[in-house]
Amino acid sequence: MQTQRSPFGQFDIRRYVDIFWKRKFFVIVPAVLVIGATVFYVSYRVPPSYRAYALIMFQEKPRFVRSVEGYIVEERDQRRLGAIRTRIYSQEFLDKVITSMGMNNDPEVRSRAERMKKDFPDVSLEELVTRILASRLRRMISVKGERGNPDIFRIEVVAPDPDFAARLANTVADLFVEERRTAQMQSLRAASDFAVEQL
Repeated sequence: MQTQRSPFGQFDIRRYVDIFWKRKFFVIVPAVLVIGATVFYVSYRVPPSYRAYALIMFQEKPRFVRSVEGYIVEERDQRRLGAIRTRIYSQEFLDKVITSMGMNNDPEVRSRAERMKKDFPDVSLEELVTRILASRLRRMISVKGERGNPDIFRIEVVAPDPDFAARLANTVADLFVEERRTAQMQSLRAASDFAVEQL
């Protein structure tokens, strides 16, 4: 069965296997060289990435009856996580992060903003700088829920510099906690004022 008839004569599979086996280095050596060159390129040309994260506990008082809570907890947690992501990725919040970390003085970003200014003459240079930086931050920051505990979420940062990654994760967490505390204080004041008015 090794030999098959073809219109051009005999076809011997063993013969082609022997030819390939004798010239195997013509296939193996280039494959090894390509793999080696790829590994070299990736290890020396692609910058390393460092991951840092901060955990935040976020508890809300339940506003519904206990018996109903079991049915809508998961949906509530997903909505809450979505609201947290929306807030952290918002331009207003990222502007605070940029200012707090002093990122708007980066000369590379400023020169890029100056080049973009020609295309956007109505937008100020400072606004272009913050838009560029906010876009970068959105790619670096991710917000995830912690498995097993819906009251804890993780702010994760991936950046080429480990110190920057840690500082950014901590800054985002600190600013978010500060915002929540301020919002809670305002809510308490409003409730207190309402109670006083009712008396």
